[in-house]
Amino acid sequence: MKKQALFLVATPVLLLACSRVGPERDVRNETAAVTSVLDQYLQAFRASDQQGVAQVYAHDDDLVVFGSNPADRRFGWNATRTYIEKYFAGVDAIEITLKERQVRIHRSGETAWFSQVLDWKEKAGNETAAMNGLRISGVLEKREGRWLIVQLHASGPLPVVQ
Repeated sequence: MKKQALFLVATPVLLLACSRVGPERDVRNETAAVTSVLDQYLQAFRASDQQGVAQVYAHDDDLVVFGSNPADRRFGWNATRTYIEKYFAGVDAIEITLKERQVRIHRSGETAWFSQVLDWKEKAGNETAAMNGLRISGVLEKREGRWLIVQLHASGPLPVVQ
């Protein structure tokens, strides 16, 4: 009788323990995939690569982007694409240093959120503007096997113009 009781108690515990091995591994893989998308996003900005930036955003009306300027609010891919085109036309060089990043994956494996702190410097003509401590946070969704940014919010200090 004691053996049966032990079996009845131990079996669910062992099954639960074993079932966590796969999802934990998946969380690590998904976190790495999201981190890769965020790295691609920063690298595309560093290279002034409009197509590279476009690849990480959702291309629909669900996309929401709040830029570091309080007036910079974009809803949908079309508004964001227009902004990106104007932005890259107005800057000559961009330097970005990643200072800190956190990435979390929802247990469904279909949603992720992140926060990061950056030093961002851009040069336009003879002027250089720097935003040290720029904070960017956002949400990504996994769509058809690809992680895409569906919401992004940037805030930070006013740019220091040099």
